[in-house]
Amino acid sequence: MRSGKRWQAAVLATASLLWGAGCTPTGDKPNESTDSAGPETNPTVVAPADPAIANHFATMFEVGPDADARYQESLEQLRTVPGATEILISRYKALGDANPSERWQVVETLRALADPAALKFLVPLARSPAPVDDYQPGNNSTSGDTFYGTKTCNQAMVNQFWNHFDFDKGDWDDGFGFEAPCDLNRPLARTFNALYLLAYSAQNYATTTGDLSGNALRWGYPFAASNIDELDGRCGSGDKNSGARATTYHGAAVDDRTELKWPFFYGENVVERAGTIVHEARHANGKSHNAGTSCPRKASCDSEWSYMGANSYHVLYLWWFYVDGTRTTTAMKNFAKTEAQYVIDYGFKTRPPYTIY
Repeated sequence: MRSGKRWQAAVLATASLLWGAGCTPTGDKPNESTDSAGPETNPTVVAPADPAIANHFATMFEVGPDADARYQESLEQLRTVPGATEILISRYKALGDANPSERWQVVETLRALADPAALKFLVPLARSPAPVDDYQPGNNSTSGDTFYGTKTCNQAMVNQFWNHFDFDKGDWDDGFGFEAPCDLNRPLARTFNALYLLAYSAQNYATTTGDLSGNALRWGYPFAASNIDELDGRCGSGDKNSGARATTYHGAAVDDRTELKWPFFYGENVVERAGTIVHEARHANGKSHNAGTSCPRKASCDSEWSYMGANSYHVLYLWWFYVDGTRTTTAMKNFAKTEAQYVIDYGFKTRPPYTIY
């Protein structure tokens, strides 16, 4: 029988490797956006492991009198797989923090293989300090991320959003999710979920970014894709409960961009994030807030509904989603209603005469 102590020792020996980089409260990612020409690799959805690797992983948890023999046999079979070490290293890099068990399997297998390439990869990891766990996802089912994650975790969706919103690797790596675009605990996957909801919630959704016909539910995605120059991941406050959700920079003397921050990724559910993207798109379209801090909520204040600023657009999208949204859940529609009413009640100097029933 494989010893429980041996398994436990292996876990403890590799536990420090089971993390992904994130934000720190005192730092942030520099602005690494670029408008330079030339192709950039998109994030890659993780492919299933080689059968020999999957078989070896399974033997790690076997018990019984022949378990050690089966483990060693699977290890020898793994040594015959061409490029096994490189496959494992790539898989480790692609796996996110939502898969700690499989990450441990990869690290322990690399340790057991003990070839020069495996050791070269492991030694720096073992010497690196593990950062604080900064991800704050909460309940991914309640936020809608579990529901929408099943729709966005494929290469076609990743490629579409990456290209429509000019994502850059330098703005979404280092733990933001480029390495693991399906990890629902990381900012990138949570942003993709919002973009999917924005793109596909109308029954007859727009099929090009130039189609602005119909109501806000239909034109919300193409409007955002046409006006936001690029979406960048940032820490902001590093706390989901404080600070700005997003900031848009627009003008002749700046690098046009929309920065999404911790309160966006973790303080909002999927439909609220979609509403924020429409809100920021209106800013990118050239419409700033015009009433200072004279609204009940002080910041993000528009004078009145007819100004048709970011708050009006925000409400329009969420209201139409509540009324006509498809490919969604009742919970998401109710979240949209609540958020739209909040903006109506607190986002205008002169409150619009609207109540959503």
